[in-house]
Amino acid sequence: MIHRYRMRVPFGHTDHAGLVYYPRVFHYFHLAYEDFFHEVLKIPFQEFFEKRGVGAPIVHCESDFTGPIRHGDTIEVRAQILRRSERSWTWRFEIVRPDEGQDAQVLAAGTITKVFVDLKTMKAVAMEPDVREKVDRLLEF
Repeated sequence: MIHRYRMRVPFGHTDHAGLVYYPRVFHYFHLAYEDFFHEVLKIPFQEFFEKRGVGAPIVHCESDFTGPIRHGDTIEVRAQILRRSERSWTWRFEIVRPDEGQDAQVLAAGTITKVFVDLKTMKAVAMEPDVREKVDRLLEF
C-alpha cells in the first residue's frame, strides 16, 4: 500500500541555487510518515508521544537525489512500509511531481528505518498492538 502526501514547496525551503535544500527532503519524508498515522492508521501522531510515551527514532536513513525540486513545485511524497519486525519498521519514500502522471520522474527516493522506544527509558519496545494489527492488514501478513 502506497500512501500519497501532496504539498507545494515553499520559498523558505530552497537554497541560493533555487533548489530544495537537501535536509528538507527528509523533512518531506517525515511529513508523509506523520500523515500516514492520521489518514491511514486513524491514530493522531502526537498520541504516541503524549499519551503512550512511545517514540520511533531513526536508526538508519539514506536517500538518492535524481531530479531538481524547486520553489512552487507541487510534489507528491509516496510512502510505503517495506517491512516490519517486532520493534522496528522500514519505509520507502519517493518524491515526484504528480502532474507528470504515471511516468513521473522520481526526484528523490530514500529508505528510513525506525525503532520503537519507550521515551522514558529509550529502550526498544514492541510495536503497539493496535498499530501492528493495522499495519499487518496493510502488508497482508
